[in-house]
Amino acid sequence: MEARRKIIIGNWKMNGRSKDLVDIDLLFKKIPQQEIDIVIAPPATLLYELKGLNTPKNLLLSGQNCHQVESGAYTGEISAAMLKDAGANYVILGHSERRTVYKETSTLVRLKALEAVKQGLTPIICVGEHLKSYENNQTLSVIERQLKVSLNSKIICDNLVIAYEPVWAIGSNKTPSPEEIEKVHSFIKNHISERFGEHATNHCRIIYGGSVNKNNALKIFSLINVDGGLIGGASLKATDFLELIMIMQNSLN
Repeated sequence: MEARRKIIIGNWKMNGRSKDLVDIDLLFKKIPQQEIDIVIAPPATLLYELKGLNTPKNLLLSGQNCHQVESGAYTGEISAAMLKDAGANYVILGHSERRTVYKETSTLVRLKALEAVKQGLTPIICVGEHLKSYENNQTLSVIERQLKVSLNSKIICDNLVIAYEPVWAIGSNKTPSPEEIEKVHSFIKNHISERFGEHATNHCRIIYGGSVNKNNALKIFSLINVDGGLIGGASLKATDFLELIMIMQNSLN
């Protein structure tokens, strides 16, 4: 079986305007070619602009969210078809900020993922527990509930990405231990295998997100069942994101 390619995703969240693309050339010129997949998830307003730049072949674009239907009277929303048209290949769904702030449920995440796959986008489905669940040793039960509802056989595509993001770690400079991360990723892998078969496991990448930085990235990226990272604040500056990309590159050796 061919090894799953590592992937690193930079989620800009609600940050970035046209003027902030000035140093993006630095990223394009220095990122390693072919060995890993690199994805940038800018605000939707910048997708088309980034699409027009001379990006490396292994750098792709992602939306940060999408609506669950293709079109209609949904003022302020953006559809998967619109993201695809603007140049996106991926879309982040079920991020903890969407689940917590906007009360999005796993059922809604599933509906959005189905629409994304229908429109030719690869879902990046986020799961993760809050601090209270972590402290009560309920991490795996929370993850299991989210996966059971968020996924079905129509969503399991050859490039599906699942991101484990413990809510308590995001932006806190705290992370689970490498052993804890490996335990959760192994659990997700087994869950996928039991429900959808070995083929699904072989083609589904399971990545980690939550306060990844230059000091802990190599340990995290080198874990057996960690196929990459979902990066927030550290992806906003090209130099910082490039440093994490190079650390991931080194984790392959």
